[in-house]
Amino acid sequence: MYFSVRSDRSRSGPPFPGGLKIAGRGLFMGEEFLLPLGTNTIARIDTRSGETLETVDVNETVGNLFTYKGNLLTVNETEVAAYYTREALDRSIDRTDPDAPQSLNLKSLLALADDNTLNAIILLEQALERDPDNTETQYLMAEALVEGLEEDFPQFRELAIKYEEIVHDRTLKDKLVQLLALGDISAQAYRSAFERLMELVENQSAEAFSPTQFGAESIQVDEKLSIDADTWIASTLATAYDRCPPEQQVELAAMVVQRGSKIRDRAVAYRRRQLAYLRFLPPAHPFILELADDLYQLREYTAAEQMLQTVLTSGSRENRDTALKLLSEVPVPELQRLSVFGGGALGQFSPRDLPEQVSAAPRIGEIDWNDGMVELSVSDGQTYRAVGKLPLRSERWGREPVSIALQDRVVAIYNGLGESIARISYPTTVPEDNQHSVDQAWVRGGLLFIETTAEVVVFDMIRAFQNRPDALLWRQPLSGVTATTQAKLIKVVADTRLGFANAQRVASFNIAVGPLTSVGVPVQSGSTLVMKDVLTGKNLWTRTGYRGELQMVCRGDELAVIETATSQQAIEVLSIRDGTVIRRNLKEAIPVATWFVCDEWIVDIDEIQATDSSSEIMERPFGLRIWSPFDESIEMKLNLEPGSRCQHENFRYIAAVEPSGRLHTIDLKRFGEPEDRSPTATAAGGEDSGTSNFEGYSVQTIPQQGSALDTIALEAVGDKLLVLGNYRGEGSSVRASAIYQVDGVIGRMIPVHGYVFAIDKNSLQLAWPQPVEAYNMTFPQMQPRTSNMFALYRGFGEKTVAALVRASDGRIACQHTFEPQHRSFAMTVSPLQQRITIDAGGRRLGFQVSNQPTPPEPVAHISP
Repeated sequence: MYFSVRSDRSRSGPPFPGGLKIAGRGLFMGEEFLLPLGTNTIARIDTRSGETLETVDVNETVGNLFTYKGNLLTVNETEVAAYYTREALDRSIDRTDPDAPQSLNLKSLLALADDNTLNAIILLEQALERDPDNTETQYLMAEALVEGLEEDFPQFRELAIKYEEIVHDRTLKDKLVQLLALGDISAQAYRSAFERLMELVENQSAEAFSPTQFGAESIQVDEKLSIDADTWIASTLATAYDRCPPEQQVELAAMVVQRGSKIRDRAVAYRRRQLAYLRFLPPAHPFILELADDLYQLREYTAAEQMLQTVLTSGSRENRDTALKLLSEVPVPELQRLSVFGGGALGQFSPRDLPEQVSAAPRIGEIDWNDGMVELSVSDGQTYRAVGKLPLRSERWGREPVSIALQDRVVAIYNGLGESIARISYPTTVPEDNQHSVDQAWVRGGLLFIETTAEVVVFDMIRAFQNRPDALLWRQPLSGVTATTQAKLIKVVADTRLGFANAQRVASFNIAVGPLTSVGVPVQSGSTLVMKDVLTGKNLWTRTGYRGELQMVCRGDELAVIETATSQQAIEVLSIRDGTVIRRNLKEAIPVATWFVCDEWIVDIDEIQATDSSSEIMERPFGLRIWSPFDESIEMKLNLEPGSRCQHENFRYIAAVEPSGRLHTIDLKRFGEPEDRSPTATAAGGEDSGTSNFEGYSVQTIPQQGSALDTIALEAVGDKLLVLGNYRGEGSSVRASAIYQVDGVIGRMIPVHGYVFAIDKNSLQLAWPQPVEAYNMTFPQMQPRTSNMFALYRGFGEKTVAALVRASDGRIACQHTFEPQHRSFAMTVSPLQQRITIDAGGRRLGFQVSNQPTPPEPVAHISP
């Protein structure tokens, strides 16, 4: 270790470079002052002018500075570090034997202090000729080689290869291999880079593994990109493998298979660590599948699911099918809570006592409901519930669906029957005057990711089903992703021309949360974009230099980052593995507002200029634009009449209703699939919309005479999509405070005042011959969606009305009117008993669904 002192006094700068704070007591040395700053910086300051002459970054954490025998010491709370000074080095050189190894070592340190790395290596070569086993010389040679490779890789590459074998220090050895591999990649020597990194991984022992095992927590690839060291190893192995010619890939694949076979019988923790470096290599995927199966056996379900994500995105078809089969297997704790028997019924069983009929039971949505008469029973008392469902993106691989609610610092998870099956304590981390509201949530298998105004937080639902206290995996305030972005966040809500309110964060810096990818979730805070590991919250890679707020979508192993600044729009396509730029394009920005994203698709609102400026119509026509930044082509553009209303269902389906009665429906998950359309349907891609290749339809419905649309909602019930209209006539509207918030009790209740249409999810065509007409009603958003019926509810006014409507054909199955004791709503379904229970207004309404088409008639009638 050394501290260089230079005579260059021409430099100028701030007293404390980089805004660093004083880390300890400084030290006077003549007319200069040495000052410890930040974590690992020492500044040399001229005491006469106050000018900062030089700053040096050291590997150790700095503290108070002292001198001892001419050397510099820094003392912090946990360690003492000593550094050479030029004066001490010069005095230590043996003048009687200047060519002795010790003297040559000291001269090399002076050469390094003068930034003369080549001369330092020449001196060390001379020292090694005299004493090849001198450990100090070997260490100094390793330091000099690392510094030389960082300065000028081509100049020092051969020297580094020549002396690589004498480097025994683990940190320097790993750093040397990193630099050689980076240079090999730059020189397109991909096989050499792959072999070096494989050797590095294979030489690690189980005890040697640590977050900083490869010499540093992160690697600074360029001025904008730094990568976590472990992530860099995995991504660089994959890059080298992908760029090798096919004949070399066969040989490299054999190396991977050999390594996987060698560790197959090792402990699960060791295999998990080793295979993390090989996870992007297709030859390693069979071993990852074996490891995931073992993790399932150890009941580490969510960790196994996350490990399988890379197999799904970059594996062979055979391995993907095997991964999907594993992911579709229901973990025992989930089976206990989400089966058709109900969460309460199975919670009493331990996994080994779980009845066989439970695992063989049909899924909730697979049970056919009766289609006959509904018998109603009414009693006092009810299960109190006052929650609103979160907007949810869900990937469950065929497993039972869940619904998520957040209220009173508790995350509540509901099964398909409408039962609350798990509750996770969720204490706030923001001040009371900055309470966050929920934006959206993702569910992927057993993983639950929630984005709020102020933070992101990740839960393990499988642990929650087991009532484990470690269900909360990690959380990250969005105002503190980086150290320079500490600020208060607020949320503002504004009406949109689509007929719904849109909420946005307001802060003094840019904030954005990207999609849940196979490796993690990207989060922007200020000018920095960070990919967070979804299980641990660890920073996998970091990119800096962004000026505007980002939009992000993902396709496979690529992340598209769209940055709009003034009149220019930059589209960067990054590798989700390590954040490197795959391609970049700069073009003129289009004045549109983004509505939401789904997979690789961005849905924008495109306002169309009105042709008649004197028109009294308050709303101009607008359109929806759906496009992918990966090929920058517009997949669809749908022009709509003034006064049209739109809504989406969990970021997948879109419904748009025009005042003329035309209804458009789009399924974003089926974009680009082969067309399979009924010849009787009118494609939305026809002349009305100008669309190209997408899955959607337009049909003519009945317009509401004398009324105008205020809002619509799009909700899924079974295999149907319900378009819930809220019309206003003669200047009145059902949108009132009594519906949107009743003393904070009801939660989210969707207003219904007018027509309700049903769309078949598969064909996207109208499912009912006529719409349902419902007035002054609401659709409780938290109701379960797995039966053949849905509820409409009026919880305001003097009379409470609860009605069940058949989703199959729109017929009213049963309706009950009563005087409410208080305002509330909860609903559960039991397909095995063919029973639906609604708790509303202080009453418990039991609906028994039978196969009997009409009430029973007497066999005979006898009268006097």
